[in-house]
Amino acid sequence: MVKRRRENTEIRQQQITDAALQVIGLKGINGATTVEIASAAGTSRGTFYRHFKNKEEIIKSVKDKIGN
Repeated sequence: MVKRRRENTEIRQQQITDAALQVIGLKGINGATTVEIASAAGTSRGTFYRHFKNKEEIIKSVKDKIGN
């Protein structure tokens, strides 16, 4: 079993935001799910929810990243 390094909150949030940007780019906002975003980030759904309250919060993070 490979043990993952625990990243600090800021780094993990950035990784999840980057993954969300990719998934949303492929599937659109309505087509992207938190499970797909977490998987693309290489994390679990639980980790996603530890850093973002809900899908709306990750969408806000993506918008902030692209300057919208």
